[in-house]
Amino acid sequence: MGVRIDLLFIDTIESVSTAAFLPKDKKSPWIRQAISKLETMKILMQVAWEIGSIDNKKYLMISEPSNDIGKMLGGWYGQNEKYLQEKQNSPTTKVGEK
Repeated sequence: MGVRIDLLFIDTIESVSTAAFLPKDKKSPWIRQAISKLETMKILMQVAWEIGSIDNKKYLMISEPSNDIGKMLGGWYGQNEKYLQEKQNSPTTKVGEK
């Protein structure tokens, strides 16, 4: 289970890195993927903690920053979606038009 948690963490980093360098209209799927990978990682960490594979101190040391990262990713996703919605709803004018 520990290897799977490590791989999910790496996948999350890769998704965030990819999203960071894409134009805004292409970021959302990668941010959603990062959120999904992170949430899966958090669930597996909780299972590992519940079965005693991770002690309390290590679980707290990992889970609190993971929750903060999840909030940041959720905020990033929300801001990006808001931008895309505003862009989609904004009127487009051609040069010379009022």
